[in-house]
Amino acid sequence: MQYVLLAAGTYLTARSQVNASKAQEIQYKEQAKDEQSNARDREIERKRRLVSALSSQAAAAGQMGVDQTVGSRKAISMEDVRQGGYDSQTDSARTNRRALLLRKAGRDARTAGNLQAAGTIINAADTARKY
Repeated sequence: MQYVLLAAGTYLTARSQVNASKAQEIQYKEQAKDEQSNARDREIERKRRLVSALSSQAAAAGQMGVDQTVGSRKAISMEDVRQGGYDSQTDSARTNRRALLLRKAGRDARTAGNLQAAGTIINAADTARKY
């Protein structure tokens, strides 16, 4: 009877450790998805601001009768576009790295839970052997 209780307790403990690690892995995966979704939202907002700035520059130039496609106005517009592209690439790289690290943390959490469960089983076997 004593061995049955030990085995049942060990099983329940190990199972809860595995389930907790799976839940943690799922949580990390969801955080990675949220990070990528937030990055898409930031990209949309960045493009909206760029289009708004370029439109404002074009409208101001048009009111002054200045050709927007030559000279310093063109250089300013091109610099705004270049900077927007740089910001987009930087944010994308950061987001991908963060999502990768979150997914890795999830895998690591699952591995740690599995190792804890194995340790619990080994300890129980050692305890049973001593009886």
